[in-house]
Amino acid sequence: MSRMQEEIKPVDAEVYAGIDVGKNALDVCVLPAGIDCQVENSTKGVRQLIRLCRKHHVDLVALEATGRYHRLAHEMLHEAGVHVAVINPYRSRKFADALGKLAKSDRIDARVLAQFAASMRPQPVLPASQQDEALKELNVARRQVCQEVGDLRRQLYETEHPVNARQIRARIKMAERQLAALEVEIRDIIQGQARLRRRFGILTSIPGIGFVTATTMLHDLAELGQANCREI
Repeated sequence: MSRMQEEIKPVDAEVYAGIDVGKNALDVCVLPAGIDCQVENSTKGVRQLIRLCRKHHVDLVALEATGRYHRLAHEMLHEAGVHVAVINPYRSRKFADALGKLAKSDRIDARVLAQFAASMRPQPVLPASQQDEALKELNVARRQVCQEVGDLRRQLYETEHPVNARQIRARIKMAERQLAALEVEIRDIIQGQARLRRRFGILTSIPGIGFVTATTMLHDLAELGQANCREI
């Protein structure tokens, strides 16, 4: 299955797997087979996971979003033709609460994710491209620098010592330069990819949506163009 597909159709799955992602290991549960196992979060480990999914004809895998640690499994499973839904940890935790599963461990979390996939049948998603990942990382960095500038300006307002004020102003100027450099890089990434460039153009054509809102939506809402306002 090509990573260049623009969309994946939902599947009528009968066999489900849940994967709790850790830095070094993936805890896996396959239902209704009732299989619980653990593999390394590495190329070798994910290959074992792919063989397990093929052996049991897994149609849908629910994988919890955990920053960069889930990317390898998502990409390799997708390349192997396995449908993968990436689940927000908040949703899976609320689902566990509804099931009355108050205890928490990697094995329990994997089983909850498999049950979530079986009950909710979430939509499979494509792995993010390198450009999408870069855009996300730069937007996070931009947000952090903006927060730093805000904190520094509050400190400047409260300080009375001239040396401290001078140093704070210098740090604000440095942060503002970093912010400008991040925004240039973000614009370059958007302009360098037709899909992002098109979506950015549509978003910024809407009154009230500027650069910051548009770039935030691009990296936080991968469903843009495939979901209505109620679903978003």
